[in-house]
Amino acid sequence: MEPGAQSSLRYRDKVAIITGGTTGIGQGTVRVFVSQGAKVVFCAKDVGAGNALEAELNSVGPGEAFYVACDVTKEEQIKNLIDVTVQKYGRIDCLVNNAGVHPPPQKTDDVTAEDFTSLLNLNLVSYFLASKYALPHLRKTEGNIVNVASLVAVIGQNDAVPYVATKVGGLLRFRSLNVYLSCRKRNPVSCKALLHRRPAEVATGYPIPVPYPIPGYPYPAGYGYGYPFATLVRPGTGTGRP
Repeated sequence: MEPGAQSSLRYRDKVAIITGGTTGIGQGTVRVFVSQGAKVVFCAKDVGAGNALEAELNSVGPGEAFYVACDVTKEEQIKNLIDVTVQKYGRIDCLVNNAGVHPPPQKTDDVTAEDFTSLLNLNLVSYFLASKYALPHLRKTEGNIVNVASLVAVIGQNDAVPYVATKVGGLLRFRSLNVYLSCRKRNPVSCKALLHRRPAEVATGYPIPVPYPIPGYPYPAGYGYGYPFATLVRPGTGTGRP
Protein backbone atom coordinates (compact mmCIF):
# COMPACT_ATOMS: atom_id res chain seq x y z
CA MET A 1 0.00 0.00 0.00
CA GLU A 2 1.24 3.51 -0.88
CA PRO A 3 2.28 5.82 2.01
CA GLY A 4 -0.55 8.22 1.22
CA ALA A 5 -3.10 5.44 1.38
CA GLN A 6 -1.69 4.29 4.72
CA SER A 7 -2.15 7.75 6.20
CA SER A 8 -5.80 7.84 5.11
CA LEU A 9 -6.73 4.68 7.01
CA ARG A 10 -9.48 5.50 9.48
CA TYR A 11 -8.54 3.02 12.23
CA ARG A 12 -4.81 2.68 11.69
CA ASP A 13 -2.96 0.96 14.57
CA LYS A 14 -6.01 1.03 16.83
CA VAL A 15 -6.98 -2.17 18.60
CA ALA A 16 -10.43 -3.70 18.22
CA ILE A 17 -12.00 -6.81 19.74
CA ILE A 18 -14.84 -8.45 17.79
CA THR A 19 -16.80 -11.39 19.19
CA GLY A 20 -18.33 -13.96 16.86
CA GLY A 21 -15.90 -12.91 14.15
CA THR A 22 -15.76 -15.89 11.80
CA THR A 23 -19.17 -15.69 10.11
CA GLY A 24 -21.80 -13.25 8.90
CA ILE A 25 -21.88 -9.77 10.40
CA GLY A 26 -18.91 -10.51 12.64
CA GLN A 27 -16.67 -11.62 9.80
CA GLY A 28 -17.67 -8.62 7.71
CA THR A 29 -16.82 -6.35 10.63
CA VAL A 30 -13.41 -7.99 11.10
CA ARG A 31 -12.64 -7.51 7.41
CA VAL A 32 -13.52 -3.82 7.43
CA PHE A 33 -11.49 -3.07 10.56
CA VAL A 34 -8.44 -4.83 9.11
CA SER A 35 -8.92 -3.00 5.81
CA GLN A 36 -8.81 0.26 7.75
CA GLY A 37 -5.51 -0.58 9.44
CA ALA A 38 -6.74 -1.87 12.80
CA LYS A 39 -5.18 -4.58 14.91
CA VAL A 40 -8.17 -6.87 15.28
CA VAL A 41 -8.56 -9.58 17.89
CA PHE A 42 -11.57 -11.68 16.99
CA CYS A 43 -13.05 -14.73 18.66
CA ALA A 44 -15.31 -17.67 17.90
CA LYS A 45 -15.55 -21.33 18.83
CA ASP A 46 -14.65 -22.69 15.38
CA VAL A 47 -10.85 -22.94 15.55
CA GLY A 48 -10.44 -23.99 11.92
CA ALA A 49 -12.47 -21.05 10.60
CA GLY A 50 -10.70 -18.67 12.97
CA ASN A 51 -7.22 -19.71 11.93
CA ALA A 52 -8.14 -19.62 8.24
CA LEU A 53 -9.57 -16.10 8.46
CA GLU A 54 -6.56 -14.89 10.44
CA ALA A 55 -4.15 -16.23 7.81
CA GLU A 56 -6.18 -14.80 4.92
CA LEU A 57 -6.44 -11.29 6.35
CA ASN A 58 -2.81 -11.12 7.49
CA SER A 59 -1.72 -11.98 3.95
CA VAL A 60 -3.60 -8.93 2.66
CA GLY A 61 -3.45 -6.31 5.42
CA PRO A 62 -2.98 -3.45 5.89
CA GLY A 63 -4.09 -4.13 9.47
CA GLU A 64 -3.62 -7.28 11.51
CA ALA A 65 -5.95 -10.10 12.54
CA PHE A 66 -5.44 -12.31 15.57
CA TYR A 67 -7.79 -15.18 16.38
CA VAL A 68 -8.60 -16.30 19.93
CA ALA A 69 -10.74 -19.38 20.56
CA CYS A 70 -13.55 -18.37 22.89
CA ASP A 71 -16.95 -19.58 23.98
CA VAL A 72 -18.67 -16.36 25.05
CA THR A 73 -21.06 -18.22 27.31
CA LYS A 74 -18.06 -18.90 29.58
CA GLU A 75 -17.02 -15.94 31.74
CA GLU A 76 -13.45 -17.11 32.20
CA GLN A 77 -12.99 -17.34 28.42
CA ILE A 78 -14.30 -13.82 27.91
CA LYS A 79 -11.90 -12.51 30.54
CA ASN A 80 -9.08 -14.38 28.80
CA LEU A 81 -10.03 -12.75 25.49
CA ILE A 82 -9.62 -9.30 27.03
CA ASP A 83 -6.41 -10.24 28.84
CA VAL A 84 -4.81 -11.75 25.73
CA THR A 85 -5.62 -8.60 23.74
CA VAL A 86 -4.01 -6.30 26.30
CA GLN A 87 -1.00 -8.57 26.67
CA LYS A 88 -0.46 -8.62 22.89
CA TYR A 89 -1.24 -5.03 21.96
CA GLY A 90 -1.21 -3.08 25.23
CA ARG A 91 -4.54 -1.33 24.73
CA ILE A 92 -8.15 -1.59 23.55
CA ASP A 93 -9.80 1.08 21.41
CA CYS A 94 -13.02 -0.66 20.46
CA LEU A 95 -15.10 -3.65 21.56
CA VAL A 96 -17.72 -4.97 19.15
CA ASN A 97 -20.16 -7.26 20.94
CA ASN A 98 -21.51 -9.30 18.06
CA ALA A 99 -21.60 -13.01 19.01
CA GLY A 100 -25.12 -14.35 19.17
CA VAL A 101 -27.71 -16.48 17.47
CA HIS A 102 -31.27 -16.22 16.19
CA PRO A 103 -32.97 -19.56 16.89
CA PRO A 104 -35.58 -21.04 14.55
CA PRO A 105 -39.19 -19.90 15.13
CA GLN A 106 -40.66 -21.45 18.26
CA LYS A 107 -44.09 -21.05 19.87
CA THR A 108 -43.98 -19.55 23.33
CA ASP A 109 -45.72 -22.63 24.74
CA ASP A 110 -42.81 -24.76 23.58
CA VAL A 111 -39.98 -22.61 24.97
CA THR A 112 -38.36 -24.15 28.03
CA ALA A 113 -36.61 -22.30 30.84
CA GLU A 114 -33.36 -23.83 29.63
CA ASP A 115 -33.97 -22.51 26.10
CA PHE A 116 -34.56 -19.02 27.45
CA THR A 117 -31.61 -19.03 29.85
CA SER A 118 -29.17 -20.39 27.27
CA LEU A 119 -30.08 -17.67 24.79
CA LEU A 120 -29.83 -14.97 27.44
CA ASN A 121 -26.32 -16.15 28.31
CA LEU A 122 -25.22 -16.06 24.69
CA ASN A 123 -26.98 -12.96 23.36
CA LEU A 124 -27.06 -10.73 26.44
CA VAL A 125 -24.89 -11.83 29.37
CA SER A 126 -21.86 -12.21 27.08
CA TYR A 127 -22.23 -8.54 26.04
CA PHE A 128 -22.28 -7.50 29.69
CA LEU A 129 -19.22 -9.56 30.61
CA ALA A 130 -17.11 -8.47 27.65
CA SER A 131 -17.98 -4.84 28.38
CA LYS A 132 -17.24 -5.27 32.08
CA TYR A 133 -13.73 -6.61 31.48
CA ALA A 134 -12.96 -4.22 28.60
CA LEU A 135 -14.14 -1.02 30.30
CA PRO A 136 -11.02 -0.37 32.39
CA HIS A 137 -8.94 -0.41 29.21
CA LEU A 138 -11.45 1.55 27.12
CA ARG A 139 -11.51 4.33 29.69
CA LYS A 140 -7.78 4.85 29.14
CA THR A 141 -8.16 5.23 25.38
CA GLU A 142 -11.62 6.85 25.40
CA GLY A 143 -12.63 3.99 23.15
CA ASN A 144 -15.96 2.61 21.96
CA ILE A 145 -18.29 -0.26 22.73
CA VAL A 146 -20.43 -1.22 19.75
CA ASN A 147 -23.29 -3.60 20.50
CA VAL A 148 -25.02 -5.42 17.67
CA ALA A 149 -28.73 -5.31 18.33
CA SER A 150 -31.73 -5.90 16.09
CA LEU A 151 -34.74 -4.20 14.61
CA VAL A 152 -36.93 -6.71 16.45
CA ALA A 153 -36.05 -5.00 19.73
CA VAL A 154 -38.28 -2.19 18.49
CA ILE A 155 -40.97 -3.87 16.39
CA GLY A 156 -41.06 -7.39 17.90
CA GLN A 157 -41.23 -10.69 16.05
CA ASN A 158 -43.59 -13.64 16.00
CA ASP A 159 -42.47 -16.93 17.55
CA ALA A 160 -39.22 -15.43 18.84
CA VAL A 161 -39.93 -14.36 22.43
CA PRO A 162 -36.51 -15.31 23.90
CA TYR A 163 -34.60 -13.69 21.04
CA VAL A 164 -36.57 -10.46 21.18
CA ALA A 165 -36.14 -10.38 24.96
CA THR A 166 -32.35 -10.60 24.61
CA LYS A 167 -32.29 -7.73 22.13
CA VAL A 168 -34.61 -5.51 24.16
CA GLY A 169 -32.54 -6.31 27.24
CA GLY A 170 -29.37 -5.35 25.39
CA LEU A 171 -30.69 -1.92 24.46
CA LEU A 172 -31.94 -1.16 27.95
CA ARG A 173 -28.80 -2.47 29.65
CA PHE A 174 -26.55 -0.24 27.58
CA ARG A 175 -28.72 2.78 28.20
CA SER A 176 -28.13 2.04 31.88
CA LEU A 177 -24.41 1.72 31.20
CA ASN A 178 -24.53 5.12 29.54
CA VAL A 179 -26.04 6.66 32.70
CA TYR A 180 -23.49 4.87 34.91
CA LEU A 181 -20.54 6.15 32.90
CA SER A 182 -21.97 9.66 32.59
CA CYS A 183 -22.34 9.90 36.36
CA ARG A 184 -18.72 8.88 36.87
CA LYS A 185 -17.17 11.31 34.37
CA ARG A 186 -17.52 15.03 33.76
CA ASN A 187 -17.46 14.51 30.03
CA PRO A 188 -20.70 13.18 28.56
CA VAL A 189 -20.89 9.67 27.18
CA SER A 190 -22.33 9.09 23.75
CA CYS A 191 -24.93 6.32 23.64
CA LYS A 192 -26.51 6.38 20.21
CA ALA A 193 -29.19 3.93 21.11
CA LEU A 194 -30.57 3.02 17.69
CA LEU A 195 -28.05 3.59 14.95
CA HIS A 196 -29.58 2.11 11.82
CA ARG A 197 -26.12 1.15 10.59
CA ARG A 198 -24.03 -1.96 10.77
CA PRO A 199 -21.35 -2.32 13.48
CA ALA A 200 -18.21 -1.70 11.44
CA GLU A 201 -19.91 1.32 9.91
CA VAL A 202 -20.64 2.69 13.38
CA ALA A 203 -17.00 2.58 14.39
CA THR A 204 -15.17 3.23 11.11
CA GLY A 205 -17.64 5.09 8.95
CA TYR A 206 -17.33 2.51 6.20
CA PRO A 207 -20.11 0.17 5.01
CA ILE A 208 -19.74 -3.61 5.14
CA PRO A 209 -21.19 -5.89 2.44
CA VAL A 210 -23.10 -8.25 4.71
CA PRO A 211 -26.89 -8.22 4.27
CA TYR A 212 -28.66 -9.83 7.19
CA PRO A 213 -32.23 -10.75 6.25
CA ILE A 214 -34.04 -13.11 8.60
CA PRO A 215 -35.53 -15.81 6.35
CA GLY A 216 -39.30 -15.77 6.25
CA TYR A 217 -39.74 -12.64 8.35
CA PRO A 218 -42.38 -10.20 6.99
CA TYR A 219 -40.54 -6.86 7.26
CA PRO A 220 -42.79 -3.79 7.37
CA ALA A 221 -42.84 -1.56 4.31
CA GLY A 222 -39.89 0.79 4.35
CA TYR A 223 -37.61 -1.35 6.48
CA GLY A 224 -36.06 -3.38 3.67
CA TYR A 225 -33.62 -5.99 4.87
CA GLY A 226 -33.15 -6.70 8.53
CA TYR A 227 -29.86 -4.89 8.97
CA PRO A 228 -29.11 -4.85 12.67
CA PHE A 229 -29.16 -1.79 14.81
CA ALA A 230 -26.08 -1.13 16.89
CA THR A 231 -25.72 0.75 20.13
CA LEU A 232 -22.58 2.80 20.62
CA VAL A 233 -21.30 3.54 24.13
CA ARG A 234 -18.19 5.68 24.39
CA PRO A 235 -16.64 6.05 27.86
CA GLY A 236 -14.80 9.18 26.76
CA THR A 237 -15.56 12.60 25.38
CA GLY A 238 -19.00 11.81 24.04
CA THR A 239 -18.20 12.69 20.45
CA GLY A 240 -19.43 9.34 19.21
CA ARG A 241 -16.30 8.78 17.11
CA PRO A 242 -13.09 6.85 17.75
